[in-house]
Amino acid sequence: VDPTAQWTMRYEADLIEGSAQDRVRLERQVMIAQSSGLAWVDVALKLSTARPSGQISPSEVNRSIARMFEPNEPKLLSRSAMADSVMMEPMVVMEESAAAGLFTANFEGPVVSYDLPQAVTVYGQEGGTLLSLAALEFEAKRYLAAAPRFDTTAFVAADITNSSAEPIFEGRARYARNGVLVGEGDLAPIAAGAPATLGFGPEVSVALEVEFLDQQTGDRGFIRTSNTREEEVRVTLRNLSDAPRDVVMRYAVPTSQQEDLEIDVALRPAPTTRDADDRKGVMEWALSLAPGAEQAVTMDFALSWPEGQELNWRP
Repeated sequence: VDPTAQWTMRYEADLIEGSAQDRVRLERQVMIAQSSGLAWVDVALKLSTARPSGQISPSEVNRSIARMFEPNEPKLLSRSAMADSVMMEPMVVMEESAAAGLFTANFEGPVVSYDLPQAVTVYGQEGGTLLSLAALEFEAKRYLAAAPRFDTTAFVAADITNSSAEPIFEGRARYARNGVLVGEGDLAPIAAGAPATLGFGPEVSVALEVEFLDQQTGDRGFIRTSNTREEEVRVTLRNLSDAPRDVVMRYAVPTSQQEDLEIDVALRPAPTTRDADDRKGVMEWALSLAPGAEQAVTMDFALSWPEGQELNWRP
């Protein structure tokens, strides 16, 4: 057993536009590294997703208790949060050399494995050997996506379905549009047959602006029985180009799981989709912007909660 050995995925994702059907071409490479100090010379290589040192049994399901907190009361750290805080940083592998090769996949059994038909050499120092898997190509639905609470511009997005017979593993990816590099980022795993959304850089011709128009916080009457807060938020999308733009905008409105926290929401215009992707409170608007036009979406929020409690929320 060589505990220093590892393999990771590298990708080149290219959004091919302008044809009758937009497509995403996914070039795949495997970075193989080991730092034992000894070279693997002309070895028959098989890559496997098996993790012998990983979890083999399902996690225990226990009670789930929800509670409210008094101001300044210490909050307990959950088991999952504590586990995340002690996780090791991932190893960083620097590319040193490259070798041509084409793996074939084997899906028998509980794991996925890849076999390289010819012998390969992997040197035993820092760096690694880069090998190729067959490229994949998928039909894509391209659109502009906007998250104005966090971004100042829209982004090009493409919805795909992994129509191949094999899963796509997580890894680092370079993203391009029609062969032009737009950036780098992480690619999340995509199961065989599963849908996914890939981002292909900003579309600076669609600008986003969020304005907080009115904010009121206080109590009503002489007897302090409740706290209240009212917010009016306006989101403006501007098409700065001379071409029409279709944009899908998402904004998360406040929701509550506590009976004593009351929330009223008014949205103008009404969203196209409520609770998008089954995420409660995530509203989605499908908007069409003419050249040089702008579209405003206004949201009114009213919240009230018992005296002595504190509100943790921002619009």
